[in-house]
Amino acid sequence: MDRLGPTAGGEVMRAFLRTRGKRHRTQVDRRGDAFTAVVDGEAFEARLDPERAIVQLGDRVLSYRVRPQGIELDGRLHAVEWEADLATLEEARAAEGRAAVHAQMPGRVVAVLVAAGDEVRKGQRLLILEAMKMQNEVPAPASGRVRAVHVKPGDSVTPRDILLELS
Repeated sequence: MDRLGPTAGGEVMRAFLRTRGKRHRTQVDRRGDAFTAVVDGEAFEARLDPERAIVQLGDRVLSYRVRPQGIELDGRLHAVEWEADLATLEEARAAEGRAAVHAQMPGRVVAVLVAAGDEVRKGQRLLILEAMKMQNEVPAPASGRVRAVHVKPGDSVTPRDILLELS
């Protein structure tokens, strides 16, 4: 997760959580053993007790274990995959001479037309997004080299998600 640093009493972490084939934007604001988790805009208050390996979510108390395959809650394994919320890293990358290409609308990635290392020219098609049953081409904002591709066909994206980076 991307650590954003201390806030008014805690630490904020942002990431995307992928579980059951769905991608969720998450933010966790931790203050000691208490935290607020916001998943796709819905907030959850919780408290961890690592000594007893329990988490309290509202009035529910669940046992938990962190495993290589995911998180186990009350004996049920939930496979999860974390991915940095790259929008929070954009400012640092811009200082390194990188430019991010963002999604301009919510949609689904239909095709990625370039790969990391490819040279591209301004206006060249980089990928195709489908939104409201229409396919939209995403052009290169400038000439350069593709430094990283952060999406693949089938991924859902929301406005301001970073699709790829150019240098």
